[in-house]
Order: sequence, then structure tokens, then C-alpha cells
Amino acid sequence: MDSETNPDDDITPFKNILNEMYAKDCSKKIKAVVRAKGNSGKHVTTIPPLGYMKDPEDKEKWIIDEKGAEVVREIFKLCIQGYGPTQIARILTERKVETPVVYFHNHGYPRL
Repeated sequence: MDSETNPDDDITPFKNILNEMYAKDCSKKIKAVVRAKGNSGKHVTTIPPLGYMKDPEDKEKWIIDEKGAEVVREIFKLCIQGYGPTQIARILTERKVETPVVYFHNHGYPRL
């Protein structure tokens, strides 16, 4: 609602309040749906995380992507060895390991 073009509209503040309430209500409902989906054991994202890929025969199922899983295993090992996130990122950059977005793009996943 543009209050500058119609400053005498007394109902504008009420419309703004109702619109805000509607947006909050939609947000709560969407969160509830995502939570219920996760609690039922279904995936809540459309793109699997690094180390997994969609099963070509069943799009609801994820299978291990060995090349991506190697990177995840390496990150886990570095973390266990006591390296922090910044140190791990620096090590992976020095080794020229692709970021997840680049990896997904180069291996045919949809753009993130």
C-alpha cells in the first residue's frame, strides 16, 4: 500500500497489520510442513548434500557418490585431527578441491 499517494486512507495501518499476520502464518505453516516431512524420514531438500546423489531409479532415494564422499571423508579426518573450519578450507583450497557448488555444476546437478 502506497501511503504517499493516498495519505487520508485510515485503513492502511490495519491492512499492513493483517498482511504481516498473513506472512507470519504462512511462514509457520511452511515450517510445520518441512518439520513433519523430516520427522517422517523424508528428505527436506531437493539437492542431496556433497557425498550423495539421487538414485537414478528412485528420485526419493539418495545413494553414495564416491567421488564426493572422498571429500567429505577427508574433511571429517581433518576435523578429527583437530583442524578448524578455516584451516580445513585452506587445506582443501591448496589441494584445489572443488567447492560443493562447483562440484555439483561440473557433475550435472542443477544449479544451486
